[in-house]
Amino acid sequence: MNPVIEEISRIGIVPVIALDDAKDAEPLAKALCEGGLPCAEVTFRTAAAEDSIRIMAEKFPEMLVGAGTVLTTEQVDRAVNAGAKFIVSPGLNPKVVAYCTSKNIPIVPGCAIRVHDGEKLPLEQLLPILRSRGFACGHIALSKSISEVSTAVSALTPGFAMYLKKLFAKNELDVAVLGCYLNLATPDESALRINQEKYMANIRFASLMGCGVVGTETGAPNKEYKYEPACHTEEALNTFIANLRPVVEYAEKMGVIVAIEPVWKHIVCNPKRARRVLDEITSPNLQIIFDPVNLLCYNNYNERKEIFAEAMELLGKDIAVVHIKDFVVKDNELVSVAAGHGEMDYIEIMKFIKKEKPFIHVSLENTVPENAEEARKLIQSIWEQV
Repeated sequence: MNPVIEEISRIGIVPVIALDDAKDAEPLAKALCEGGLPCAEVTFRTAAAEDSIRIMAEKFPEMLVGAGTVLTTEQVDRAVNAGAKFIVSPGLNPKVVAYCTSKNIPIVPGCAIRVHDGEKLPLEQLLPILRSRGFACGHIALSKSISEVSTAVSALTPGFAMYLKKLFAKNELDVAVLGCYLNLATPDESALRINQEKYMANIRFASLMGCGVVGTETGAPNKEYKYEPACHTEEALNTFIANLRPVVEYAEKMGVIVAIEPVWKHIVCNPKRARRVLDEITSPNLQIIFDPVNLLCYNNYNERKEIFAEAMELLGKDIAVVHIKDFVVKDNELVSVAAGHGEMDYIEIMKFIKKEKPFIHVSLENTVPENAEEARKLIQSIWEQV
């Protein structure tokens, strides 16, 4: 591991700083060092960033000062010349990563996390923690991530959306996906109408938040939303397509993408069925969340290389978001775990992302606070290698 990245790992927390006036840099750096936290990421969101980095690096040479929100190679040069020892970019920008790598400049490109995989804290307390672990964006399912206030449909007001938008921006986190996991194939007509209305409310809310994607799985033809063999029937697929269509039409009006996530246990269980949904609805506002592990089951996981290749070939142009996790086999079942804790090989997937989708949001799943940063570093190290 690079010694700078190793030192960041040892420190454990990197304060993210946005300074409007460089005169504040010296007292802030002094306070951090005296408080036992000799590290800071100074973001290029303000004009004072370059001078602030220079002051901190000159006045406190023992301090590990880096530059965040770096979007261009020109900003890399300015930051390094000012004394920055590492670079943080808010996404997987291949040009910036390649430039830093060629000059042996440590870089931490952005990666996402499901917000509800973090500590069970109010959002205002949790987001700074996620950012300090190097995450650049989040996947948020309102009811799973927020317990301190109501997330009922009636609470999804423009004011709430603006509050969340500002809160994520303050912590320099994109909202990669607004998750809404309701059953669009339930045989209960009343429940179906309620679910469709909730999808539309979330789409409207995402538009106000500045989040481009509402993500969903594809349900089951029963009230319990559980796997049964009927999930994989033609009838179930036709029902799902018919019930999804008005949701997508509403997304078109609101300028938001609905992204469906194929899952083996659900109706859209493989790449071919996902391709059929896309082709029958034929909307640019219907796309795919690609979660490789979710395409697997106990009976097919040994063919995962071929399954992933088929998914990237059939769905590649319509993939809007990628989810990354791992799996282990236990009692003839696949159990999802954090990246690096199971049997997955991510090389071909990362090659696909780097070549075809270099700015895509990549979200980690099934992490816990204790291994989230480790999983992020693993995926980012693979990105740098491929």
